[in-house]
Amino acid sequence: MNRRPIVTPPRISTMPRAQTESRLHLERYQIAIEKSRLEKELETLEFRQIQIKARLIQLADQAAITATLQENLAQKNPLAPSDQGAIANPATKTFNTESYQTFLLDF
Repeated sequence: MNRRPIVTPPRISTMPRAQTESRLHLERYQIAIEKSRLEKELETLEFRQIQIKARLIQLADQAAITATLQENLAQKNPLAPSDQGAIANPATKTFNTESYQTFLLDF
């Protein structure tokens, strides 16, 4: 015995809607709203991209200045023989200069 498959009629929500003037107007309105939303989002993303690039430039400048200062400091204050013992212990390092003192702990 072969059973016939049960065929259910399509639901109203899956059927294509009738192309009426009001439906087309609504569709055009929805497209216009989405277009304006996407354009605004694109402007926001472009503004954020500009901000990020500017910050990256600032960080690159700060890194270059810091590297220059570190090189100058290393040239001005080479480690004295009495300071060699502090480097032998890798857990603690102490660097003394006339303007500041730094104490580093390595974990």
